[in-house]
Amino acid sequence: MAGAGGYEFRTVHAHILVVRWLTLFSWAVYYKVFAPTNKKLLHFMFGQQLLAPLG
Repeated sequence: MAGAGGYEFRTVHAHILVVRWLTLFSWAVYYKVFAPTNKKLLHFMFGQQLLAPLG
């Protein structure tokens, strides 16, 4: 956004990043408290969080 010279969506962009970080943090706490027996869902969700900025 800044590279393109447009700052119209900077608050939206910031809030999307905050929501993404809080979602990742809340799932990390959940998986720390409740240890999963099947780790496929854990790896899938972590992979989604890593790929989210690309899409």
